[in-house]
Amino acid sequence: MQYIAIKIKIALYDIPLPKYENKFKSLKFEEIDETKPQPTPPAPKPTPQPIPQELEIKSLKDKLSQKEKDISSLEINYQKALNTKNHLSYKLGEALIKANKNWYKGGYVKFVFEVMRIKKEHRNI
Repeated sequence: MQYIAIKIKIALYDIPLPKYENKFKSLKFEEIDETKPQPTPPAPKPTPQPIPQELEIKSLKDKLSQKEKDISSLEINYQKALNTKNHLSYKLGEALIKANKNWYKGGYVKFVFEVMRIKKEHRNI
């Protein structure tokens, strides 16, 4: 390439280079033929595609992890439900509903004693 560039400079400016001519002749340069197509770099190898069994295993793992998340959220919801059932107002409401269902058997009389029992339990907690 240097040889071609220097020849062009010589042709354009007519600069004599007797000192360097022998060196240029001893050096071997390859001329690039612009009409000749350049070698293209090798195409990148495609990424290996997973086989169907691997895809199935991956989907099963995803489903399993999703089920585990659902189970943990259900456990949290269960704990919240237990906490709600232990509230004083929940217990009183439950006793009132029970008394209303059994009004003809003296449900409201039993309700008064049930309220006293619930109040006593709630103080001890």
